[in-house]
Amino acid sequence: MKARAKSVKKAVRALPVLVYYATVLKRTLTYGELGNITSDHPRSFRAAFPQINEWVEQSAALHGFEKLPLAIIVVQQGKSTPGAGAIRWRLEANRLPENSPTDVIEAMFEHERKRIFEFKHWKKVLADQKIAPYKPPTTTIESITNALKKRGAPKGESEAHRRLKKFVGENPTSVELPKDTKLVGYEIVLPSLDRVDILFRNADTIFPIEIKSHEVDELEFTRGVYQVIKYQSLFRAREMDSGSSVRVDARLVCGRQASDWREVTLPTSWRTIVRECETEIVHRGIRRVPHS
Repeated sequence: MKARAKSVKKAVRALPVLVYYATVLKRTLTYGELGNITSDHPRSFRAAFPQINEWVEQSAALHGFEKLPLAIIVVQQGKSTPGAGAIRWRLEANRLPENSPTDVIEAMFEHERKRIFEFKHWKKVLADQKIAPYKPPTTTIESITNALKKRGAPKGESEAHRRLKKFVGENPTSVELPKDTKLVGYEIVLPSLDRVDILFRNADTIFPIEIKSHEVDELEFTRGVYQVIKYQSLFRAREMDSGSSVRVDARLVCGRQASDWREVTLPTSWRTIVRECETEIVHRGIRRVPHS
């Protein structure tokens, strides 16, 4: 009984966050991100998710809408899929063999997440359980900095980041660069030992590009804003030291539609900072890009 009560309390904390991500941000979040919001250990949600699924099923029966596996929007760090238990559950539910290849599993979850993000009745699930919606706290740049310090920089490159980087590198016009722009290379190292994801060049301008995939949260997006401002200055200094007079046009490319940020409580100052520092943010709705 005690364990059951704990699971219910954890589900009460987690469900509003999942509904917020499904209806407002329309993206996945990691177990770590969910734990940071609810103040639970990232590995402690296993018992809470079945409770959330039970509530979804109750609402579906009550209102006559589709039963969707809301909890699958919580994924492993650096991956586009949830844990092994959820993978087995969804394979069985979709009548797919347990040894299905990775591309089949990823396609299955992508299809199910699309239905989850398009679903219009998630708030009814909250209302049926008399659970208040999640309201993200108003953020300041100090709180974002502290949260980033606590979390640290991402370890390694996620598959989504690698694929978006490759796609942009092969298709510079997809991020509104001039048609005569050529790829210089990937992972360009500066004298400061900072490393920029992609560098493009045309006759009179170089374009350092910082990539943020559709998986990033508000914290990582804000870090990207400051990264690209730094690259603008660093590349200008490098070109001056080289005796070059080419322009520098540093850009942050984010694989999410600009509309995804309409209700995200980012500090308003970053828009001014970006404008004053002559950098550009390019929001792209590039969620599916060719596999390498």
